[in-house]
Parts: sequence; structure tokens; C-alpha cells
Amino acid sequence: MDKNKRDSKKITILDIAKRLGISPATVSNALTGERYVKKETIEKVKKLAVDLDYRPNFIARALRSKKRNIIGLITSNIRNPFYAEVISGVEDILSKKDYILVINSTSFNKDTEVKGVKQFNNLLVDGFIFVGGLSDFTHIHQLLSMDTPVVLINRRITGSKYTEITIDYKKAMTKMVDFLSDKGHKVIGYVGWKNDSAIIPIEKYSGYLEGLKKNNLTENKNIIFSKDKIPIREFREYREYAREIYPVILKEKVTALIAQTDSIALGLMDGFRELKIKIPEELSITGCGNISQSRSFYPLLTTINIPKIRMGKFAAEVLIDLISRGKSKKQTIYLKSTIIKRASVADISY
Repeated sequence: MDKNKRDSKKITILDIAKRLGISPATVSNALTGERYVKKETIEKVKKLAVDLDYRPNFIARALRSKKRNIIGLITSNIRNPFYAEVISGVEDILSKKDYILVINSTSFNKDTEVKGVKQFNNLLVDGFIFVGGLSDFTHIHQLLSMDTPVVLINRRITGSKYTEITIDYKKAMTKMVDFLSDKGHKVIGYVGWKNDSAIIPIEKYSGYLEGLKKNNLTENKNIIFSKDKIPIREFREYREYAREIYPVILKEKVTALIAQTDSIALGLMDGFRELKIKIPEELSITGCGNISQSRSFYPLLTTINIPKIRMGKFAAEVLIDLISRGKSKKQTIYLKSTIIKRASVADISY
């Protein structure tokens, strides 16, 4: 092994300071940017650090500054393509700010979520991001200190004292009913899942009902297809569900279905395709989320665009700000959603 490479492992800030004839504190500030150092000094320090293959001791730095640059992210379903896009936005910002992102997936299991939070507490993370999940947060409250910076993405919780970043899903779903009604659809069904422990699915369903009322359409319980169990693999489960619900759709003369998520909508479309049902000629379908698959599936899915990557980036920026302030903050921030009109909806208004 090259002697210089072997010795480089032992290089410290003191070594750089001695060679340049400056103080260790100046070297440290030049490398970290924590305090002002002349530009020419910074350049000299960084050049020598590279030449000597200097490697900072992040653990020692963390112990001194009480800042680890580690963020713990807990998601309810890592398989969900919606959440995958959100997390990519989070990761983009954090990596640019030299944070390490550690991810845990819970599959909506409270015990797993508790375990994840405890593990992150042991890592002494600087803050938490929760992506999706149930409205019950009592099992997490007790594990976090009062000032722990926390941001929740697409997760509404009861008695929240944290920052929540979400969409007005009730309003978005009402607008989708408006859109379908304008296209001539008067018998509009709803497909999804609901659970008393999850607020967002309830908001979506409430928006659907509000849309029916607003457009003077009849609410028919027979065409509200809602599972009580939280699906982990939505596409697969609702592809199979399509065969089960189609006889009712046919009987009730449903012309359009609003799916709670894109994955549900795409699963239904695939299931109906197996039944030789033509979309949208025989049945129109819409989703919610605008995940990447909705832009490549055939026919292209009409859906509600949720700015997922922006949501993740914004959440990361908010969390970094909270970390700098050393506290959490109670606030709900709504991002804008829009309807993306594609080929999965037929116009039968003529």
C-alpha cells in the first residue's frame, strides 16, 4: 500500500493547521463554513485537505455541535409509488444540505412505527418526517420531546401540534365530481378504502359526497365500493376487486368511477381490461395523485395532480428551518392540486 495513502488516514485538523501556519479553529471554520474565513484561506485549506486526503470525524463534530445531520423518515407504505415520489423530493433537498436520510416503513402497524421512532431516537436524529399513516399519533407523542422538529406529509392527525403539509382533498374530490358531471356523467361511483384511524381517506370520500350534492346527483350506497381493510398493495388488490364489483356497476348503470388513489384506479382498469370492458367507452375512471404510472398506462389516466416531489422538497426545507430554530411548530400548509384531463374519461354530454 502507498505510504502516503496509509498515513492520510491519520491526518487531522491540527496537521492542516501546522502546515498552513494557522489555528485549528480557522481550519475548522474554513471546512464547515460555521464562521467567516477569508476566501483565499478557505481555498488553501480545502486544497490541502484534498491533497492530504483529510477525512473529517463526523461523530466528533456531532458531539461538539449537538447536531448529527441525520433525519429520520417514517412512511406507512414504502411500496406506494405516491410516497416514493414524495420521498425523492425530501432526499433531493436533504442531500444538498449534507443531511443523511434514514427511512423506516411501517405497513400501517403501530408497533412497527413505535419501534422505528425509538431506533431513530437512539440515532439522535435532528428531526422527523412522517409520510402517510394513521390519524392516531398518541403512541408517537410520548416518544418525542416537546421541541423535536417534526413534519408530517400527507398525514392528518388528531390534536396535532406539528407541521402538516397536505392537500385540501375534500375540495379536490368535489371538483372531480364537477368535472365528470360536466362531461355528462350522472351515475358516478366511488372506489377506495376507509378506516376511522385515517383522516385523508375520509376527506376524499366526503368530497365525493359533497360533489354529488352540489351537482344534484343521487347518492347511491350500492355504488360506493369501499374496503374496510387498509390495502398495502393497492394495484393488485383492486385489480382483483374489479371482477367482484362489475356486476353491480352494470346493474346500476354506472358510467364513471372515482378511485381514491391512482394505484386503485390503475388496478381497476387492468382488472376491467381482463373482463374485456373498454375504458372509457363503456366506463370512465379517474384517480388521485398523478403518479408516474398514470402517465404511461393505457388509456392515460385522468387524475388529480398532487405535487408530490414539491411536497417532499418543501417538507425538507421546513424541517431544516425548524431544526435551526430548535423547535417544532403547529401549522397546516395546503399545497395546490389540479385536475389532469386525459383519456380515461369519455364525454357523454351530447
